[in-house]
Amino acid sequence: MAPHDLDAEKAVLGALLIDPEAIVEVTDLPPDAFYRQAHGLIFEAMRALHRTGQAVDVVTVAAELERTDNLEICGGASYLSGLGNDTPTAIHIAQYARIVAEAAQGRRLISAAGKIAELGYARDPEASTRAVEILAEANAESTIFGTNIVAKTGARCLAEVSSAPPSAPLLGFLDPLGHTILHGMGGVGKGTLASWWIVELVARSHRVLVVDYEGHIEEWSRRINGLGGAEARAGVMYVSPSSLAWKGRRGAIWAQAADLHALAVEWGATYLVVDSVVPACGPTDPLKPEAAGQYAAAIVAIGLPTLSLAHVTKADSPTYPFGSIFWHNLARMSWSLTRDGETVQLVCRKANNYEHLGRFGVSTTWFEGCLGEVALTPYSVVLADRIAEVIATESLTVTEIVARLKVEDEGAVKPDSVRAALRRGQKLGRFAPIDDRWRLS
Repeated sequence: MAPHDLDAEKAVLGALLIDPEAIVEVTDLPPDAFYRQAHGLIFEAMRALHRTGQAVDVVTVAAELERTDNLEICGGASYLSGLGNDTPTAIHIAQYARIVAEAAQGRRLISAAGKIAELGYARDPEASTRAVEILAEANAESTIFGTNIVAKTGARCLAEVSSAPPSAPLLGFLDPLGHTILHGMGGVGKGTLASWWIVELVARSHRVLVVDYEGHIEEWSRRINGLGGAEARAGVMYVSPSSLAWKGRRGAIWAQAADLHALAVEWGATYLVVDSVVPACGPTDPLKPEAAGQYAAAIVAIGLPTLSLAHVTKADSPTYPFGSIFWHNLARMSWSLTRDGETVQLVCRKANNYEHLGRFGVSTTWFEGCLGEVALTPYSVVLADRIAEVIATESLTVTEIVARLKVEDEGAVKPDSVRAALRRGQKLGRFAPIDDRWRLS
């Protein structure tokens, strides 16, 4: 019997019913790679729907097959429903496609071998030349894992790629497909905020892989447990490539990307967190452009949307990670975490594909020494409340308000931030100016 794997073919189709956007991983797989004709027809219907920006689900695929008079051949809508129900996840679609493609290539080689055998029996003097041509033709038809140059380079026509608007940021803060950087001074709470995001991702059925180059497994376990309990911890896989337990390649994250990708696939991870960028770069200086470029390439190779924790070079320079424009440019989304007086401030510095995502005040609650809650509030609300407290009994200038808001050893709120909050409060009827002083309305 010719090589084929019907279970793999069904898994490719079922994965696309679960996650239609996964089609970008199998755009080089032609419909004729499927052994069962019905499967090839279903796959072609899915590609046609995706090319035109339509939804890909049981109803739309059935309608497309009906339009081309192929629905009955393909087993009807009930068969389509079974494909989706029998496929557990879309994460491994590339592996399913590989099995389908390799079986198709086997069938092509068997066919080519038969043609070459016929040439031998015919004693054709051009048999050798023709045999080479037949093998070349068989290889030229090879799909995503063969020698076809389009497949080999991974090139795709944009007509095969969805032009639909981008998905909303995960949790409103994380790029859903690419690289997000959270940067700030040490001790400002990057790990705490990242832990809260992880717990929220797990609650939304994500599986998170934490790659910790600093080796603080107990800290991660305590934070995740305090915020989400054992159920949240069950959705997090932890690995430390700098630890003795790591048996893969040593060095920077780009040297370990293949092992991390394999771990992510085996465990079924859907999101990656890296703590933190400096040790992940190994001996390479993170301020050099090549470090940012190699790091970005590693994230692509691992193949998961990623949150990286990073530092800044100076407390008063939070705009870019390490003060480097290269890290800022190569990330899809960037957030800074700074202390503004007694308030920790989260600021969106960059958001490709989205409008500016804003500025927030971050507060944490601890119970008996354990992290219990993290909350984000629009920063203007946080600062306005603090200003209202200091001018509740007397009118003050901006300079006096800033001085009252100052907390020892934690710096002061910036005057520009106070002025902006006062102007917003004035529009809302909360604050009123009296010459150069401000009071409650």
